[in-house]
Amino acid sequence: MSQQAIIVTGASGYVGSYITYQLLEDGYKVKGVARGEKVSFLRNAFAKYPAFEAVEIMDISSGDFSFMRGMDAVIHCAAPMIIEKADHEAALKGAVDGSLHVLQQAKDAGIKKVVVTGSLASFPRFGPYGPDDFHPVTLEEAKSCGNPNLIYTAEKKFADMAILDFADKHPEMDVTIISPTLIIGPLAPGFSHLVPTVNFRAFSSAFYLYSILNGSNPQFPMADSFIDIRDVARAHILALNSPPSSSVGRKRFALKHPDQSNFRQAIELLTAERPLLKERLPPLLSAPVWPENKGKMIDFNNLESILGLKKEVFMSWRDTVLDGVDSYVAVENSWKAKGLEVVSPAR
Repeated sequence: MSQQAIIVTGASGYVGSYITYQLLEDGYKVKGVARGEKVSFLRNAFAKYPAFEAVEIMDISSGDFSFMRGMDAVIHCAAPMIIEKADHEAALKGAVDGSLHVLQQAKDAGIKKVVVTGSLASFPRFGPYGPDDFHPVTLEEAKSCGNPNLIYTAEKKFADMAILDFADKHPEMDVTIISPTLIIGPLAPGFSHLVPTVNFRAFSSAFYLYSILNGSNPQFPMADSFIDIRDVARAHILALNSPPSSSVGRKRFALKHPDQSNFRQAIELLTAERPLLKERLPPLLSAPVWPENKGKMIDFNNLESILGLKKEVFMSWRDTVLDGVDSYVAVENSWKAKGLEVVSPAR
């Protein structure tokens, strides 16, 4: 099984690059999809792996994926980001069309296994988190609200619905959706090659953890849940060899750590364990304290019985924080070594 050949879309992103790294470390062959200059960045990031190939696609919604032929599976990570100023209707359409195009191209190439990166935002805010549970936002609300977070939620919701509908119509294909909450933790080894110049946007959701190095100007998330990027990558890879939907039903999994995030604890931890960073940390009391979340929990039994993903082995908050911050500092140092000025964006 370890010699399977996998396509990873969005391979230059925070999530896609870690999935690519874990696949290569596990012995898979990987074609990583990116566009523009990111293709050469990808080649540099994974240059030590003979089993890696970077492939360019200019438009995920209409590009030619003929290179999929002969591959065993697709992990589709390319996803819309929350953008403050955008054509909301076009963003919603693009999120759906991109996923459907990848699925159709996979079908045409004879690929029967597809894993898609979703988002916990597509589920009701406090659960339930079953495969057929969705956030109540409507298309009309999303198009008129002007709220980038709600638009992003709608993008993920309606993309998920379209993916599941496609899967229902094509039972010969096995489709899994992995829907994580806020993803933080370390950047993939080699990530500095993906950001050869200062670019914090590439940190994606990991920026929330990085920002506690911004002293008096941290950017804390608005939610208390988290999941380590390493567990997210592992979930995607386990899904490649999970039982088919024909035997277990729709495979759409919400994914978050059973514990809540604790940014005050993160500040205390870094103060004690990374004393050289002490002067960069914000005041302890500036970090939020979350009320106990009494919403319905994730169905960890399904994660274990179908994916083989056990919550007991999820990365701890301590490891997420320390390993994450160490990797951010390493990327900072790679920029500084080139003489670049590292200035984190303000809130």
